[in-house]
Amino acid sequence: MKKHARRISALILTLVIVFVVSGFIFPETVQAQTSAESTCRTFDFGCKMMKAVVIPLVVTLLKFVGLLTGLAGVILNAVIY
Repeated sequence: MKKHARRISALILTLVIVFVVSGFIFPETVQAQTSAESTCRTFDFGCKMMKAVVIPLVVTLLKFVGLLTGLAGVILNAVIY
């Protein structure tokens, strides 16, 4: 693993630089909230449905995935040690 540490850190640094540069070059793709607000004014029922169903569902799903990731990390640590 130590022999690949430099390559892995270089890959991570490259990915960070790519995403930071793309955020500065294409800021309109990062600011998705402005287009969602204009859509909410047009389709009121869709916004209410999204706020009532989709957002809590996504939050619950992300919490579950975070729990699985943490559990996988604990199991991996147990296997390594």
